[in-house]
Order: sequence, then C-alpha cells, then structure tokens
Amino acid sequence: MSSEKFFPLISVCIINYNQGKYFKDCLESYLSQTYKNTELIIIDDCSKDDSVTVINKALKERDVKCKLIINEKNRGICRNINRGIKLSKGEYFSIVACDDFYGKY
Repeated sequence: MSSEKFFPLISVCIINYNQGKYFKDCLESYLSQTYKNTELIIIDDCSKDDSVTVINKALKERDVKCKLIINEKNRGICRNINRGIKLSKGEYFSIVACDDFYGKY
C-alpha cells in the first residue's frame, strides 16, 4: 500500500496582512508539528509594515521551502483563501492567520 494513503499531503496556507511581528511564532508552530507530509503556502496581502522582510528572513533562517505569494494590491481574506486553495496540491487544506499558531499537546 502507498504511504500516501496513510499520510496524505496537507496544504497549509498562512495568510498575512500587517502581522509580521507574529510570523516567526506562527512559522515555528507549523514547523513543530509531528505530521510532516505538508506543503506550505504563504500569502502576504500587500502589507504596509515590514512583514515581507520578516517572512523572508524567517524562511531563510529555517531553510523552509514554500510557495510565497506577495500581493501587489490588497485582495482581502476571501480572495486569498481561494487563491491558497487553487495553489494547493494537498488532499486536505488548512488556513492559518499569521497571528495564530498551532498548539502543542
């Protein structure tokens, strides 16, 4: 049997708008999960703060591979979720706001 049946790909989409100060905690919570068959999609919705710099630095420090989308104009949460879904390859899809994090149990 294929391991994909037991461990299907989960697409995780982190959506950010002016929440760069929380991104590192959000990323660390994603990376600390024990389930590893995931893909990461990050969408920055034209932030006015230093979010893009913070995101790029955190991804480089942890050598994280992901799809990083930086919107040139603000599209709103619904359009960003739909875009994340279209970009995802996983059997399951999870949305995380940049100021949220996965809990540890």
